[in-house]
Amino acid sequence: MAPESEVSLTPAAPGGRQARVSRAIAQSLAEWRQARPPGRASPAANWPAYQPALAGRRDGRYAREVAAPAAPLPGPGEPGRLAALPRSRFLKVRTSDINAPQMRRVGFNTRLLLAFRRLLIWVITLIRYLNITTFDRMLGRATPQRRAGHLRHAFERVGGTGVKVGKYLAMRLDFFPWAVCVELAQMVDKLPPFPAEQAIAAVERRTGRPLTETFARFDPTPVVSDSVAGVYQGVLRDGRRVVVRVRRPGVGELFMADLLVLDWFLLAAEFLTILRPGFSAQMRREFRAAVLGALDFVQEARFQDSFRRAAKRSGRRFFTAPRVVFEYSNDEVIVQEFSAGMWMWELLAAQEQQDERVLALARDLNIDPAQVARRLMWISYWGWDANFFFLADPHPDNIIVGRDGVLTFLDFSSVGVIDPDKRAAMHQNMAAMQRSDPLGMARATITLLEPLPPVDVLELTKELEAVNWQALYIHASRAPQQSWRQRYPAVQWVGLFRVAAQYGISMQFEALRLLRAMLLYESLATRLCRDLDMLREYRGFARYRARAARLRVTRAVRRTVRQGFDQKTFLRLERVANMTSGLLARLRHVLSIPQANFTALIGKGSYAIFTLIKFNAQAAVVTALALLISGGLQWLTTGAAPTAPAVVQAVLANPLYPLLLLLLFLINTRTVLFHLDDVEVR
Repeated sequence: MAPESEVSLTPAAPGGRQARVSRAIAQSLAEWRQARPPGRASPAANWPAYQPALAGRRDGRYAREVAAPAAPLPGPGEPGRLAALPRSRFLKVRTSDINAPQMRRVGFNTRLLLAFRRLLIWVITLIRYLNITTFDRMLGRATPQRRAGHLRHAFERVGGTGVKVGKYLAMRLDFFPWAVCVELAQMVDKLPPFPAEQAIAAVERRTGRPLTETFARFDPTPVVSDSVAGVYQGVLRDGRRVVVRVRRPGVGELFMADLLVLDWFLLAAEFLTILRPGFSAQMRREFRAAVLGALDFVQEARFQDSFRRAAKRSGRRFFTAPRVVFEYSNDEVIVQEFSAGMWMWELLAAQEQQDERVLALARDLNIDPAQVARRLMWISYWGWDANFFFLADPHPDNIIVGRDGVLTFLDFSSVGVIDPDKRAAMHQNMAAMQRSDPLGMARATITLLEPLPPVDVLELTKELEAVNWQALYIHASRAPQQSWRQRYPAVQWVGLFRVAAQYGISMQFEALRLLRAMLLYESLATRLCRDLDMLREYRGFARYRARAARLRVTRAVRRTVRQGFDQKTFLRLERVANMTSGLLARLRHVLSIPQANFTALIGKGSYAIFTLIKFNAQAAVVTALALLISGGLQWLTTGAAPTAPAVVQAVLANPLYPLLLLLLFLINTRTVLFHLDDVEVR
């Protein structure tokens, strides 16, 4: 028979099972109580005596395992027994204490009432612009430059997103004339400042305390007030002089309303076939991303800090960005250290106008305009080749030239990233330029235009080759008095945009931003130094990249020789093997694709027949609606059921009915014409 402290698990008589189980449970509880240290209320409060095993973090927010006193196991042939076993005690943890990481997205509410108000402003501005341009045509003074000036003033009068729209259109050199893009790029983004109390309230919301506890001095008059933010000066309690950028209250909702209005305009233009159907979809997405990027202060502060760190790692001490004070910055406030020096636009004006007073100040600061020009080109190459991102808007208003010619970049609301294929295409273009190979330059620039629509690639290559011949001739002439628009590589890029517009090629927005940024860098450098050779500057940057690569390889080889093959070496070998396997799989896939283009087999005639059927269906729907409306009106006016001939006669006599049919016919006809212009690729 089993001891009293244990209960046998072997079958027993049904009559006494309940009593035996009760006695066994009571005996087990008694043993458990005797095993507790004296004076303790519960085993949960006596962790050291039970030698706890921490299953989670050291702060005890997770389970702790309670080890019960060891009990001897039953011997061979002995029945099992009821006894205490180790168990876990879970502390109370709320689900809100565990925050899953989420991707931060910038978004603002869209108010329809505000959108309708902005729609009225845009319509009035459009009517005013059309009246001015029509009046110029009547007087015979309508020139591209004058129309571009009127368009610029129209965008500036709209305010808010108007300036952003104008600057975005200035980047679309593949769609709009050069004169329009140049004029729109000169728009001034200035608005009356908002009340300083709102800026102070935003800063206090971020710091969580009064302004006087954070700043020893704060200037309530803004230095700059644009459509996005106001910029203030201040001195922190620790003595650091800083610049405070506060987002304009309500600007997010205003911009979202303007974006909705622009969507309405462009969709209406596509419906009326003023624009090709689907033409504006990509442009609207790109513009929305650009506008939200300008409002995302957290992202801008991160880009600025990343740029400053990357500039320091480059080993060049002639460019940087202000340090961001992250403890006082958030999604509506950016606090950064103050940067001293002269503005780039001041140096440009002094160099072009030969202002001796400003040039003397530049010499006192040890600023050499020619050296600044070379550094600008180096930073341009470094941005798209060595860094993760490049500055898409290196405007002279956003660059400070400090002592010894150190360049400080201020605005990081517009940055761009290019993929490795386009980066390699840029290198190939520069290498072909050094070899005086216009065909190689054309093939490299075609990569920048990809993905291509259905076009004749051979004709496109010939057009680009002709443009490159002109650029090579201008570079060989080396005329020092030429403006930057008449020199390489501006001639090549402007010609590329003209050919892209001629063939209806919509370039990717990031490629456009890169080429526009390069044009801006080159224009600044050429204005500072007329005899600057872009190819020589690129060769200097290429030597820097070669030295950096040599140092990396040398260090890796020395480390391998000194330490032998480590796990990273085998990991690299595995990656090479995986890449080789992937390339072979892609090759098999390409070779197995059928050569027939089934989309092209449909043909343009089939599309025209389909559009004709669609027009007939639309006309039938319009006719049915017109008959119903006409019959209903006759029944309401006469009180009697109208006859079919009377209803048909009333519809045909209404001039609105044939106008609607004519409008539908024109829309469908233009859609077919758009499709007929496409080149079938077989």
